[in-house]
Amino acid sequence: MSYLVLARKYRPSTFSEVVGQDHVTRTLSNAFASGRVHHAFLMTGPRGCGKTTVARIIGKALNCEAMAGKQAAAEPCGECSACVTIGNGSAVDYQEMDGASNRGIDAIRELTEAVRYQPAQLRKKVYVIDEVHMLTTEAFNALLKTLEEPPPHVTFVLATTEPHKLPNTILSRCQRYDFKLVPAQRLAAHLAAVLKQEKLKVEAGAVSLLVRESGGSVRDALSLCDQIISYVGDATITEAHVAEVLGVADRSLTRTLVSALADGDAGTALGAVESAIERGVDEVQLARAIVRYLRDLSVLQVAPAKQELIDASDEERAELAEEAGRLDRSRVTQMFERMLRCCDELGKTLQPRLVLDCALIDVATVEPLVPLGDLIDRLGDLEARLAGRGAARPAPPSGGGGGARPTHSAPAPRPSSPPVQRVSSSSSAASSPASVTSLSSSSSSSSSSSSSSSPSPSSSSSSSSSSSSSSPSSPSPPSPSSPSSSSSSSASAVPVRERTPGERTPDRASAPHDRQTPRDHSAPVSMQPSGPVPRAETVASGSGPQAGLALPGNEAEALVAWSQVLGQLEERRKFSLLGPFQHARVLMWTSEQLVLGFPVDVHSMGEMAADKDKLEELKQLLRELGPDQKNVRVTVKLLDERESAASGARSVLETSQDRSRVERSRREAEAREHPITKHVLQTFGAQIKEIKTDV
Repeated sequence: MSYLVLARKYRPSTFSEVVGQDHVTRTLSNAFASGRVHHAFLMTGPRGCGKTTVARIIGKALNCEAMAGKQAAAEPCGECSACVTIGNGSAVDYQEMDGASNRGIDAIRELTEAVRYQPAQLRKKVYVIDEVHMLTTEAFNALLKTLEEPPPHVTFVLATTEPHKLPNTILSRCQRYDFKLVPAQRLAAHLAAVLKQEKLKVEAGAVSLLVRESGGSVRDALSLCDQIISYVGDATITEAHVAEVLGVADRSLTRTLVSALADGDAGTALGAVESAIERGVDEVQLARAIVRYLRDLSVLQVAPAKQELIDASDEERAELAEEAGRLDRSRVTQMFERMLRCCDELGKTLQPRLVLDCALIDVATVEPLVPLGDLIDRLGDLEARLAGRGAARPAPPSGGGGGARPTHSAPAPRPSSPPVQRVSSSSSAASSPASVTSLSSSSSSSSSSSSSSSPSPSSSSSSSSSSSSSSPSSPSPPSPSSPSSSSSSSASAVPVRERTPGERTPDRASAPHDRQTPRDHSAPVSMQPSGPVPRAETVASGSGPQAGLALPGNEAEALVAWSQVLGQLEERRKFSLLGPFQHARVLMWTSEQLVLGFPVDVHSMGEMAADKDKLEELKQLLRELGPDQKNVRVTVKLLDERESAASGARSVLETSQDRSRVERSRREAEAREHPITKHVLQTFGAQIKEIKTDV
């Protein structure tokens, strides 16, 4: 006896034996139990999920001798002559047709002629048309009447994997059942039961890999089991055996690759790929395995309690959970996106190994992504620090001589360096006699007010002289109790030359002793922050909306004024107005009316500009730009072909295009008349085909 493959040996013979299609089998069982059986069925779904098997079970249930006259019977017995003959394919009244081979109108005509005759052996004739979507349009039309009103002894069962190719007239005449891929856990349990009946030992990892490669198809899974059994014989089926026979990446290889990529170890990843390809693993399958693994990690990172979403064994799920906790979510997402692009490129290239290696190197060496929220926080902190540096330092307290000493980042001054007093711009007028007199009087009043801390009336002058004499050796600032005194003494001790407006202030590199001089804290100091500082936008006096928009007197002035209006729209980022209005021609502009014309080729822009809200926004802008525009009324006019050609006014875009066209023509003429161009044309006997310019 010839060998019977597992897919046929363990083919379900009752509704309850069908794997993973409970929504279909329950409906059909209840229909047979209640006697409400339709005359035409349509089975749709992916391959290997039980469409033809259920069609055969329907044929058995319609003709089962044990179910005859029993309203409560929902399952065929599988032992009567009808069930046996239908099961082994010898029943005359049960016919399975291939729609791809019998797709013409002649085959359907023969079928419609045969349905008129009574069944020869069974109670009912059952016609199963597999891959029914392959029938021609004429064949479908010939089948319509028979499918809608068949004889009472005839039942049709249609099966297809592409229901979208069926006409609606066929779909409306059938009772449709949509099959689905079998869930991984259900299929794994079915494979384990089949292998147990075959008295074979198998590891859980091997079953998981078989289920993953079958893609949810029971027939594909059992066919792979046949192949693995032939390879291992009576030995235990391991995951390594399955990976080696099928040429796919097992979980250990995928885990090694993902870990190496996450750690940035491109060498380990490339070595693992080399060993896998030597074992016959396909590059595309390897990349897809990495993508599936990264998908599982992402699912466990966002939903750790939903482990049933992972197609793996319990041990593999535990390893995945550990790996998901170790890696950052953004890093996993980054790796997934890049490997997904690699899978797309592998399907298009003739050098898959090169593409895979470069993709792995790219994934391993790419810098991790920084979340946008963190970048925003960093920018906020940077702005805060820059604002803090640019602010003026608070002045020390004016009461008593025991004030806190400010912190200086400059190093201690050298004794040999001459004392140089830096004078701020606010006190540069101290070189005049009036300023010196004012400072002296202020110093004397400050000295007299602090008599409680001075031992003698002459402490003011002695304090000044001591301050000026000790400044080279001590970097400390003057006493907080007499800031004006220190300023006066410094101004009188060191002659200060007033700088001219064009003179450049010496920087730190050219004047190192400036860093060693104590800073005068009696006046606010403006510090330039380190690092790039946003440039302040300056508005010239008389420019912008404050200057006013005058009414134009001619077409040239109207074009200039309208350009200013468009510039204001761009500055205010009103691009919804700028888009249509930049195509407008200014036909008339007075204090009471502004007429904008749109040529024939931009009527769509004119329709957009004629919107009531857009016109109201434009009028509001014109009122802000000038007092002469307060009562202006904006009108949009769609020009016909004659008006578009006769209108002397031009839009801003048309003017710009005209200038570009003229400039391009001028440059092309210069290029043609250039001596080098003429020499090249004369030497090679060539002609100028095209001249490209940057205009």
